[in-house]
Amino acid sequence: NVPSELQHLVTLRLLDLADNELTGSIPSELGLLTELTYLKLSDNNLIGTIPSSLFDLLRLQEITLQANGLTGTIPSNMGNAIRLRFFYGAWNNLEGELPSSVNELVDLEFFSVNSNTGLRGKIPSFAATRNLEVLDLSECSFSGTIPSELFENRELKLLVLFNNNIRGRIPTDIIQLTDLDLLQLDENLFTGSFPNFTLMPQLTEISIGDNEFTGTTYGLLDGSLFPSLTTLSMPDNDFSSTIPAEGLASFSLLRNLNLGFMSDGLSGTVPTEIGLMTSLQGLTLAGNNFSGPIPSEIGLLPSLTYIDVCCNELTGTLPSEWSQLSNLDILYIESNVFAGSVPSSWNTTTSFRNLFIFSLQDNPLMGSLDEGFCTDTNTFPGPDGQFTSDCGGSNARMNCSCCTSCCGDENDCIEL
Repeated sequence: NVPSELQHLVTLRLLDLADNELTGSIPSELGLLTELTYLKLSDNNLIGTIPSSLFDLLRLQEITLQANGLTGTIPSNMGNAIRLRFFYGAWNNLEGELPSSVNELVDLEFFSVNSNTGLRGKIPSFAATRNLEVLDLSECSFSGTIPSELFENRELKLLVLFNNNIRGRIPTDIIQLTDLDLLQLDENLFTGSFPNFTLMPQLTEISIGDNEFTGTTYGLLDGSLFPSLTTLSMPDNDFSSTIPAEGLASFSLLRNLNLGFMSDGLSGTVPTEIGLMTSLQGLTLAGNNFSGPIPSEIGLLPSLTYIDVCCNELTGTLPSEWSQLSNLDILYIESNVFAGSVPSSWNTTTSFRNLFIFSLQDNPLMGSLDEGFCTDTNTFPGPDGQFTSDCGGSNARMNCSCCTSCCGDENDCIEL
């Protein structure tokens, strides 16, 4: 246990007991250590509630309690700790609403209570705070809307709110956060159009998937506004537009682009300019209404490991140029209107040497896959890989002796 006798160390300023196997509760007597500035109790097996006496320590600047089994609410007198800069209470079993007094913490820079599913209620405005840099309330049960006052914290760098029940529009003041580095709003109930950003030079990740955003994607797909962006993930929304060709080439650092499964469906053709996004590693365009040919220029992206263009209306032949994607692990092209045969340059001997999953069923493709993909079944599909084609049923269009699943009439698939 954390011994209550520590109260006698009256000049103690730093108490670091993190990363041990401490059990029991946090003794309220620690609140008698009037000189205490840093309290670190993270990564233990502590239970019980957070003593309110800790927040009467006027010199306290940092308290880390993450990764324990703490329960109950965060004490209502939290705002009494007027010098508090850093509060980390993630990965516990805390519950209830955040105390309104958190809005009084003028010096607060870091506040994280993520992964406490019992925490609920509205997001505080942090109205008195002006130096907040990190706010992580993810994987909780917060509801209501984002208060516009939150964005008065112009120093904010990480805003992490994913997996809550937050609703409404994103306040347009978010565009003033020019130091923002990470924005994660996935798995909420946000609606309306997404604010049109101006230049955001520090932003490296935008993740806003699984919401109800509407409107166009144009402002988010202009790489000139996000010179540092590495991840743009916005699937499972209600966006409806085409992909604008202008601005794609400016995504020089973008590694992951996910535009999959819009409820109304993105439409039009897939721009050839995607082939200019030279750092791209993952590309998801699945579950939309894209039509026309798939660009051969995608084959110019040497770092690509993942492609998912399934469930669209893509036509034409499969581009032989994709055989240059030597790092490709996963390829989903099923449920389109691709015709002809699989290019002979597509194989697991000279091109797709790292292929692990390949799914091409529900296309009017014909021919044999054996020569290109079944020469060494220990390598591909191997014991754990997946290889699916239209090789089943009475009207099988493809011959595949090493497929792990064969699909046939009415796209019924049988695992082999």
